[in-house]
Order: sequence, then C-alpha cells, then structure tokens
Amino acid sequence: MVVAEREEGGRKDVRVSDEARKGAEKKTEVVFLFGGHTVDYVDKMKELTKKKLPDVVVLEEPESENFRRMLKGEVTVQEYVRSRGYTFKEAAIARCELVVELHKKGVKVEQIDPGHGIAWVHYPSSLTFESAAEERIMRHIKNGEFEKGVNAIINSMAIMAVETRKRDEMRAEEIARRIQNGELKGYVLVEAGSIHTKVKNILRERFKGSDEVEVKAEFARKENANEVFGRWALEVYSPLNELHRIYKNGLEGELDQKWMKKWGKRWRREGGTEEFWDERGRLERLGDRVSEWFDRSYGGERERLLAARAAVMLRAGGLEDDLKEMKIARMANKLNYDECKKVFEEMRGMDEEAAFNFLEGYLKNRKK
Repeated sequence: MVVAEREEGGRKDVRVSDEARKGAEKKTEVVFLFGGHTVDYVDKMKELTKKKLPDVVVLEEPESENFRRMLKGEVTVQEYVRSRGYTFKEAAIARCELVVELHKKGVKVEQIDPGHGIAWVHYPSSLTFESAAEERIMRHIKNGEFEKGVNAIINSMAIMAVETRKRDEMRAEEIARRIQNGELKGYVLVEAGSIHTKVKNILRERFKGSDEVEVKAEFARKENANEVFGRWALEVYSPLNELHRIYKNGLEGELDQKWMKKWGKRWRREGGTEEFWDERGRLERLGDRVSEWFDRSYGGERERLLAARAAVMLRAGGLEDDLKEMKIARMANKLNYDECKKVFEEMRGMDEEAAFNFLEGYLKNRKK
C-alpha cells in the first residue's frame, strides 16, 4: 500500500508574518516522524533536528532507568543497546548516539510507550509473544517452508494487531496527558513506526480546534517512496505491514477474536503463570494453546496473498534498508499466490542478495 501526499494536504513553503510567527512560538507543535527501524530513519531525524532543534524528543519505547544512565554517560551507548536486545542494532546505536547528542544540547528526551510488551498473550518463558512469533516465522522462512510460513505470518499478525491497537491508544493518551499538564511543550518531535498512525490520529482529534496544540506528520521514507513509486508517495506499507493494518483496523479476516480475548483474560487473571485450570478442571498451558494458532490455516484470499508476498520479501531481505525494502515490496506485489510459492521455493538455499537478484530476474523474464 502506498500513502499519497494528497492525504496529508502536502503544504509547501509558506511565508508568515512576524505576528503569526510569534503566535506560533506559543503553540505546542507535535511532529510525528513515521518510519522504520533503520539508519535512514535516524538520518531523517537528525536532519529535522538540525533544521529546528526540538524542545522535546519522544521515543517509541518504554521507560528505562538504564536509558537515563546512558544519557548521563554512566553507561555507553553500546552497553545500553546490548542490555535492550534491539533487533536492528546498527540503527539502535545510531539512534542512541543522536539522542545523547541532543540531550547534551539541552533537548529533553522522553521514552513514552506504556503499552509496549503488555500483550495479553505471552509465550511461556521470558519471551513476549511478539518475539516468539518473529522467531517462528523466520524459522519457517529459513527452512523454506512456504505454507507454514504463510500461516505463521497470518496468525501472528492477527494476534499482535490486537496488542498494537491497544498500545497505540495507550501511547496517545499518555502523550496527550503530558501535553495537557505541561510536561511536553514547544516543539515536540515524536518517534513513531510506520504502522502506528493511529497515535497521531487520536491526538489530532483530541486537540482539534485548539489554538495551543498543533499535530503534524513527517515521513522518513518519503524520498525513497518517491524514487520507487513516484513523486506523490509519502510512505509505502509492505505486504507484512499491510496485513497487520488489516487486522488492527478490524476490516476483515477469519480470526476468532473471542477465543483470543477469553484466553488473554484468563492469562492476566492467573498472574501470567504458565499453567492454569480450565473451566472443565483440566490443567492447561497457555503456550500450547497459542502454538495451535501457528499451525492453523486462517485468513481469506486477500490475507493469504499478502502473507505469501511477505514471505517472499522476508526471504529476499532488505528490512534494514528502506530503499531496498520498497523495491522488494514493489516486486513482490506483482506476484500472485502461486508465483509467490514458486519463487519462494526457487530461493531456497540462496543468501539474501542472491534471492533479491533472482526475484528481479524472474519478473524481467516474465515480461518477455
């Protein structure tokens, strides 16, 4: 899915009077920077902060005492990144180096994501459901198991979408609360993943008509989207993210939401223990119940096609490179389900670069 510039209004340079500028200085300007966990995103954030130094930077992660120690120089950036176990370490290091630099310049840095990691479903162990799902998906991808990979993608995206929806609402409410009590004021730059546009939408609605708060959006991947899809594009949602958005917005799908809520409530009621007694007096393991979802075939035709394209994308790599990811997304979106399966199986044993080149070559030969 490609997000068009016309959706955001796309205002360009506007000259303002001194009076208007003075009025704007009194206003709290909340700017969301949407993007992914890449070095390109950090570069865009750096670019924005050079144009105008923010008063506050709001990061998309839960509060951490170790983070405060990093800002004070008590632990190094590398030590902090290792302690958090970030998936994309290069981008995480670049991001932390930037916020440390901004902190030294007097910028207030806040971590606001109260809903992160509170999924009502967890795998038995210290792993979150999201971590377990990611591991299982990638295991099927690396093993060349197409159908199992598609099913795992569908089921995990559907389940995680429930958490994401609640997480977005909680983050928006917390940011709004801090704006209203004066903790966040002036120019506030907010880090946000591409799929978390609901946070911005909630805040826009909350402060609609306000003379004191204005909510805006910037897209870190806009230039890459322009290059791949045209000058009108702001953002591109990969098949994986688009599938997640479908379930998050509740548009369609065959997932039994009642089942998830039922077992999630029981999980919370039992205090997160790995075992509990079901209504018929049988000892159950929530992890076993959750595991069943990975092995079932859910989703309608549209969802299965998106998951199949996502499987091809994951096989061809590019998750840490915005431009490459968009190129792969554009190629994958040209494949039907059977072609996805064929291409995926042909990629077996290839490294990511070879898989990318094979996909590119397949589409070129298909045109002949």
